[in-house]
Amino acid sequence: MSGCQRYLIFHTYRLSPAWTLKCLKWKCIVFKAVAFVLAIYGSTVLAAPANLPASVADALKTARLPDSALSLFVQPVDENNPSLAFRAEMPVNPASTMKLLTTYAALEILGPAYQWQTQVISAGHLEQDVWQGDIYIKAQGDPKFTQEQLWLLLRQLRQRGIREINGELKLDRSYFPVGNEDDGVFDGSADRPYNVSPDPLVINFKTLRVQLTPTEDRVTLLADPQLPDVMLVNQLKTMESGSCADWKSQVSVLLQDKGKQKTLTFTGKFPKACPSANYYAAIGTHPMFAAASIRDTWRELGGLWPKLDNQLKQENWPIAISPENGSVLASQNSAGLSNVIQDVNKYSNNLMARMVFLALGRKAGFNTNPLAASIEAIRVWLSGQKLSFPELVLENGAGLSRVERISTAHLGQLLLQAWRSPYMPEFMASLPIAGVDGTVKKRFANDELASYAHLKTGTLNDVRALAGYVRTRSGHWVVIAAIINHKAAERGGLVLDEVVKSVYDTM
Repeated sequence: MSGCQRYLIFHTYRLSPAWTLKCLKWKCIVFKAVAFVLAIYGSTVLAAPANLPASVADALKTARLPDSALSLFVQPVDENNPSLAFRAEMPVNPASTMKLLTTYAALEILGPAYQWQTQVISAGHLEQDVWQGDIYIKAQGDPKFTQEQLWLLLRQLRQRGIREINGELKLDRSYFPVGNEDDGVFDGSADRPYNVSPDPLVINFKTLRVQLTPTEDRVTLLADPQLPDVMLVNQLKTMESGSCADWKSQVSVLLQDKGKQKTLTFTGKFPKACPSANYYAAIGTHPMFAAASIRDTWRELGGLWPKLDNQLKQENWPIAISPENGSVLASQNSAGLSNVIQDVNKYSNNLMARMVFLALGRKAGFNTNPLAASIEAIRVWLSGQKLSFPELVLENGAGLSRVERISTAHLGQLLLQAWRSPYMPEFMASLPIAGVDGTVKKRFANDELASYAHLKTGTLNDVRALAGYVRTRSGHWVVIAAIINHKAAERGGLVLDEVVKSVYDTM
C-alpha cells in the first residue's frame, strides 16, 4: 500500500468500503499532484498572492503585453513567504539574469579571493641580452587578461635583462579543452564583442579597438592591436556640428571577409568637437589576436622578436604544452573573483561570465567536456545548498542562450540564499545600482528610488528581465525577480520598472 493510500484511508475511514475505494482513486491522484508541485516549488509560492499590483497590470496593458508574458516573484528578505508570486513557477528564459546563479555559485565554490594565473615559461637560457629558446605563455582562463595585465607580464622579462628573443612563441592553451571558435553561432554577429567564445588565453576580450581622432580636414584611424589580416579603409570626413554622444549615428562601418583578409571600411562624417572615440570589433582567432597583442606590447617595451613576426605572417600556432624542465620567467595573477564578478554583473560581460562558469568545471576536475562539468558542478552545489531547481536548464551560465531556463521563484530563492550567505557583501557589490552605474545607470536616474535598488538586467530578443534587491521606502530589503518572455518583450522595459517602483512604494 502506498503512502498516499494509507493517508487517505485514515481520512476516509468513516465512508463505506465502496466509497472509500472510489475516493482513493481520485484523491490519490490529487494528493500526488499536490505533493509534486509542493516538492518542486514549495508551499510558500503556492501561498503567495497571485494578483498583480494595479500599476503593473496597467503597465502591461499600456505595453500591449498579455499578463501571461510576465513572471514575477517578490519576497522580503526577513520573511518566510513571498509577498507576490505571479506565474513564478513557470520555467522562463532569464537572459543575463542567469549570471546571478553563475557568480553566486562561483563565490561559494571558488571563494571571493580566487585568482587565475598566466605564466611565461621557457627551457632556454640568456646570452647577454638575448634569450635563446622558445617562449611559452601558459594560460589558466583569466576572464580579464587586459592590455595592462599583458604589459605587466612581459615587463618582467625586460626586468630580467631580456631585450631580444631568439625563439618562437608557443601558446599553452591546455588548461581546458578548446574547440572551434563559435563567435557567430548565437545570432550570426561574429564581430560583436558580446559573442566572443571562451579560451584559456583571451587577451583584451579578443576585441580590436579602432581609435578615431579628428584633425582639421580628416580622421585618423589607429588599430590596437595591429592584426596582420585586418585592413582599415578610411573614407571618413570631419564635420563642424555634432558631439561625441552621437558620433555613431553619423558613421557606418562595414566588415568584409575576403578570404583570409578582413576589411573594415569606415564611411560618414565624424564631429570635430569630439577629441576621439573608439570602435570595437571582435576579429580573428584567439591565437592570432594573442600573438599580435604580445608582439605589439613587446615592441613597446623596446624588445625584439624576429621569429614571432614570421609566425604572424604564416599564422603558425601549433598546439603547445609547456616543457616540464622549463623555468617560470614571469607570472601575473588576475584580480580576485569578487572583483571579477563586478564586471560580469555590472556590465553584463558574457565572455567573463562564461570563463567564470568554466572555472567551476575546472575546479571539479573535468576530463574532456568542460561545459558538462560546469553544469554538473552547479547542480551538485545547489543540492548541497538544499535547493532543488528541477526546471533549470544551463548552457553557458551567461544567459547568452535560447535554451537556458529557470523560474522566477527559484531565481528569487537563489537571491534569498545569497542574502544569508557570508559572501553577501561581495555578491551585492557586484550588482548594478539603479541610477548610478552599470546597466541600470540610466534607469531610475531621476526617480526617488535611485541608488535604492541593486538589479541585474537581462536582454535578448523576446526577453526582458530584472532581478536583485530593493530597499523599500519603509526601509525593508526585498528580493525581486521579474522576467518577460514574449515576442514583443522589447516593449516590456517600463513594465519591469513599474514592478520595481511598486515594490519600493508599497512594501
